[in-house]
Amino acid sequence: MTEPLAGRPSGARWAALGLVLVLVATAAIRGRLLDVPLERDEAEYAVTASLLLDGFSPYEASYDLKMPGLHVVYAGVIAAFGSEARGIHLGLLLAHLLSVVLIFLLVGRWIGPAAALSAAAFQGLLPLGRGVLGFTANAEHFLVVPALAGLVLLLRAEEKASVRLLGGAALLLGTSFVIKQPGILFVMAGAAWIVGAWARRAPRDFGRLARLLIVYGGCAAVPLVLLAAWIAAAGVLDHFLFWSFEYAIRYAGTIPLGTAAEILEVQAMRLFRDAPAVWILAALGVAALAGGLEARRHRGFIAVFAGFSVLSVAAGGFFREHYFVLMLPAVSLMAALGVEVLRRGATKRFGSAAGAAMAGLLVAVAVGSSAYSQRGYLFEMTPDEIVRAAYLANPFLESREVGSWIREHSEPDDRILVLGSEPQIYLYANRRSVSKHVVMYPLMLAPPELGERLQRELIDEIETGRPRYVVFAKLAPSWLAQPSSARRLFQWTEEYLPRHYDLVGLVELHYPQPSLIVWGERARRLDSESDGRLLILERRDEAG
Repeated sequence: MTEPLAGRPSGARWAALGLVLVLVATAAIRGRLLDVPLERDEAEYAVTASLLLDGFSPYEASYDLKMPGLHVVYAGVIAAFGSEARGIHLGLLLAHLLSVVLIFLLVGRWIGPAAALSAAAFQGLLPLGRGVLGFTANAEHFLVVPALAGLVLLLRAEEKASVRLLGGAALLLGTSFVIKQPGILFVMAGAAWIVGAWARRAPRDFGRLARLLIVYGGCAAVPLVLLAAWIAAAGVLDHFLFWSFEYAIRYAGTIPLGTAAEILEVQAMRLFRDAPAVWILAALGVAALAGGLEARRHRGFIAVFAGFSVLSVAAGGFFREHYFVLMLPAVSLMAALGVEVLRRGATKRFGSAAGAAMAGLLVAVAVGSSAYSQRGYLFEMTPDEIVRAAYLANPFLESREVGSWIREHSEPDDRILVLGSEPQIYLYANRRSVSKHVVMYPLMLAPPELGERLQRELIDEIETGRPRYVVFAKLAPSWLAQPSSARRLFQWTEEYLPRHYDLVGLVELHYPQPSLIVWGERARRLDSESDGRLLILERRDEAG
């Protein structure tokens, strides 16, 4: 008779102790990354979150393609820890640790304590990786927490046959959707679980299934309904529907299938290089699951979780690095399953002590080899070096000096504008934007007619608001302009800015050499035509 996959109950105490060690190690490594300067996405979320804390509703004072739940989460993080990089990354640290605990609980219920500890170790490691830009507080890290919590509670609801727990699970899973649109895949995974659990029961009561799905769907919709009601009360429901749904759907369809496949191949190789042993173990876990491992009762649930996790990454076909954070809990689970298969084999041949030693060694080698291959990033590089190595000649370091200069040379009520997608400047300057468009990507990636409309809207905001300072980002990554992009804004700036603004500062971006930052007369004398520049412009006194 083979040993149960879950292992012996006495292992639970050792697994709990191991979990504590994993959490401490994860926190220690993340502690080195707290001061990594903010990049564009983080700053965009922080700008909108700060507006929420000032009393605005989502979409009332800024636009964003992300769902408004993310801004609420960011607002909570900023309220607790502050809007500096350290504070925002403390929120990321907390989310990461919660995801480790939740995957431990989930795998413990599915497989057992030994596998739960392995999964926790892998989940402690993988979201830190370079390949997923693990030092950035992107939406995916925060989405994973309610998604995993909802799935844990859903398992509990099935065990207890509790409609109340089912409703709580649905609320959590619905929360993952309002943090970012791919969260809907985890809501769907929960629905698939309910149907699967019902299908295993005999006789099959279709009325009961209908009631369960109604409760589940209704509770999952509550977070969205509450946010929509808040936004509607502010009179900007149309903005919410446009940016979070209409525009987001158009945006998701802009990548050709062949290009998406090429991006996926590149990103997959990066992920594999970061942690090859973990991915090999995960492949073994997938094979074991497909081959009919002993955990028959939960095999369907595991497959649903893994399948929908993969689909959540593929939404839109962009396959950006941080999107893969959504599937890392499933990868951790599969890798733990691979370890468990090998542990069980060693136990059958050599005894339980040998099996436990085998499992511990596999996890240590997989995690240790990954940490060693990334040792420069994880243990040696300074925060500034990390962001420079990841983003090359993007102005995430230089933005601090630009923002500080603007703050020192303006009044708190002055409005400014960043022409480009560098919202971190608003944070460093502690000044509000004159426009609701705090990043410029949507104006360039939209179809030409829509882009034209959005650019006219921005132009009207500038002409009406007359920002004290304009920072013009003359670098391609800040715009992502396409051959088909509307060009009205660029044509307008060529005439409007020289007529109303004087150059007071210039940043010439270089990599790996230090960037050049000059102010005043020196900036005006410097004849720079660099492909990577920030122009800091001050509105001319036009009194009379």
